Amino acid sequence: MRAKQGGGSQILLELRDNVEYGLGGRTYENLANRKIKNGVSAEKIPDALLKSATKPNPGISKAAIEGGKFLKHGGKVVVVVSISVTAYTLLTAPEDQLEKIIYEELGGVAGGALGGGVAVGLCLVFGIVTSGWGLLACGVGGGGIGGYAGSNAGNQIYLLKEEYVRNSDVAKQGFEVYDPSKFIGSLK
Repeated sequence: MRAKQGGGSQILLELRDNVEYGLGGRTYENLANRKIKNGVSAEKIPDALLKSATKPNPGISKAAIEGGKFLKHGGKVVVVVSISVTAYTLLTAPEDQLEKIIYEELGGVAGGALGGGVAVGLCLVFGIVTSGWGLLACGVGGGGIGGYAGSNAGNQIYLLKEEYVRNSDVAKQGFEVYDPSKFIGSLK
């Protein structure tokens, strides 16, 4: 189930598990130690773990079903709007600004995806909202913040690339071509 939640949510939920259950998260040893602390004898641990694993949590199940409905349709709407806005931006960009805008748009898409996943994960981990419009708003808000940060990062990468080109041997010789592998190597 976590694999479908996205990278940001996976990381946050794994961190929560490490804090709640101990280093390694929901390992057999950590779960067994937790049962022992709750008074379960060592010989009854396998049965207790199986029983708790097969017992659903009605609140979380209901929230997941309701949240899934909102995110399923809401996510599609946001993606369509985002692609449309990006396409319009690229098609109407002045030719001399196109490369810069491409960097910004790619950064915005990556940042938005990461930000949305992190925001939904935070909302679920901290119990801010668990379903419905609140969870959708959490994802859209996080995606917006992540998109803005990613766009700024894309712009910074573009500026670094431009500085590299201006200061490179190729630019000094009057050519406008650069080697991307040398640029990436110069960042290290």
